[in-house]
Amino acid sequence: GGQRRRVTLGEMMTFNTPLLCGDEISTGLDTASTVDILRILSYLGRLLNRVTVVSLLQPSPEAVSLFDEIILLSAGGHVIYTGPAGEAVGYFRDLGYVQPDGMDDADFLLAVASSDRNHLFRPDLVAEERENEREEDGNDDGDKKNEHEEPAKNASTTNDQPEKPHTPESFAEIFQESKDGLKIADRQQQPWKYDWSKGDIGTTAKGEPYDIESFKQKYQNSFIMSVWLNMKRSFILWTRDRTYIRASAIKNIAMGLSVGAVFFETDVNSSFFGVLFQGNLFIMLGAMTAAPENLGDRAIFYKHADSNFYPALSYV
Repeated sequence: GGQRRRVTLGEMMTFNTPLLCGDEISTGLDTASTVDILRILSYLGRLLNRVTVVSLLQPSPEAVSLFDEIILLSAGGHVIYTGPAGEAVGYFRDLGYVQPDGMDDADFLLAVASSDRNHLFRPDLVAEERENEREEDGNDDGDKKNEHEEPAKNASTTNDQPEKPHTPESFAEIFQESKDGLKIADRQQQPWKYDWSKGDIGTTAKGEPYDIESFKQKYQNSFIMSVWLNMKRSFILWTRDRTYIRASAIKNIAMGLSVGAVFFETDVNSSFFGVLFQGNLFIMLGAMTAAPENLGDRAIFYKHADSNFYPALSYV
């Protein structure tokens, strides 16, 4: 499975762009195909020095492990976490959400982002574990330890932890005030590293500067090249259908013999036009059988047209 997705992926990777976006590329695919596609995207992103942004609906643990960073959305489109994938579980654990035994990280993050977070909210258990950690790593002064132990416990249960599970809005507010959220906000206020209007265009993975004019062109290929590429693709697809080629050859030979036998050894001048009429009628009827196939190819044409692969006239 996933052959069409792989073909589409290959088509989109032909663009020389520093950013590649994929929207729910796992829809209709099994876990193995999704992981295979994500592995290809990860490899090509590092090889070509490109940023890949992919949105997934209920991803598997194997798929999540391939991401360097994740953006977790909750109800209403609120961003409740953005950062390294390996630090997401610890972030929500500090907020009072405990990952049950036997639940993987991907399912835990999806549960926190949904209404199932109510079953994972255990601030008392998190506070107890923190207290045990402090007892293990605390100093040897028992009086000083007992003096600060109770206030710390209260702070973790009352000040740091709410009494009820968070809402998507409160999740978003907490993240915006967190270290990662403030870091992202600070970066948004900084000027762009590369300002194309001033000639700072950056370099590709090969160390070559980006060609700004190529990004401004609607089509990367000329009209003649687009016609040639469409003809070449059509010829390749036609040669692959050996059964259709044999049937067409037999049909054309039979048509030639039948028309030739009808007008064999005739001296009437109008017979020439009769041969033309018979030939054109046969070609027209034969082309009608190919109409359903051409209608099925419209989805491919629309995809290529939306991506500015070639002008519509070159396809016709």
